Amino acid sequence: MTVIGTAGCLESATDSPESVVEEYYAIINDVEEPEDIDDAIEAIDNISHSISPLVDFLEPDEEEAEDVNNISVDNVETEIVDQNLSAEEIQHDVGFFLERDDIEEIVAHDNALVEASVEQSGEDAAEEHRTREWLVAKDDGDWLIVF
Repeated sequence: MTVIGTAGCLESATDSPESVVEEYYAIINDVEEPEDIDDAIEAIDNISHSISPLVDFLEPDEEEAEDVNNISVDNVETEIVDQNLSAEEIQHDVGFFLERDDIEEIVAHDNALVEASVEQSGEDAAEEHRTREWLVAKDDGDWLIVF
């Protein structure tokens, strides 16, 4: 279990499949003002796999940008639910966002499916508790988010 904002952690944000997903939520939680969005997108780009389309989906419209501080990530728990997925499994889970060559690149390296259970609060939080699966893979020795 990881609590957002815990200080003194010796693990790098890209040392494990779980830590990179936890770092994503820490970055999101640090966005308090519309001016923080560009820095957050840059930070997310730094923990995204070279083939990840994630950053392309993060540009908020003006209305979303105004509401950035209305949701707070209170706690994130992560668990690796699968490792070394096959090309077919990746195609089934997130393949519609990736080219076949990109999927083959992911399969050629260590990869994992990480489930994040997120507790959030705030007036714009659609749910208090959300669960999402993230595909992560190694790229130059670091665990990075694919999608």
